[in-house]
Amino acid sequence: MVNLQSIRDMETLYDRGLLYRAVIESCSQKFGHDNQMRYLLLHLLLPREYYLATLINEYLSKNDLKHATEQICSLHSSEIQQIKGIYPSLFGRELEDDIETFTFGEHRKVYMFYVVLSCYITLMYKHT
Repeated sequence: MVNLQSIRDMETLYDRGLLYRAVIESCSQKFGHDNQMRYLLLHLLLPREYYLATLINEYLSKNDLKHATEQICSLHSSEIQQIKGIYPSLFGRELEDDIETFTFGEHRKVYMFYVVLSCYITLMYKHT
């Protein structure tokens, strides 16, 4: 089992996105994708924004729009910006691309509204 100190040591040597992707894949192989122990370990091992990005990706790809909506709509605009920044390093594509691929209709509009609008809200707070 990987201990927390070795993860912190590895963070300094390697790209964080690659490291956290390896942690996610390792937990998935060990516990499966729908195991509560996997979610607990990911929650404990990953920083908050990486954990939330992982949840959002899984909910979108499983077409679990109820949980995806809960996650996306409960985030602050600065958190959405952090997730948008790390999402490509974890999954190799933009968050907006996954929203376009996995959602439809009103859900797509709401998600895109939150994700795109969060950029402008964050900019407004930085300039005031």
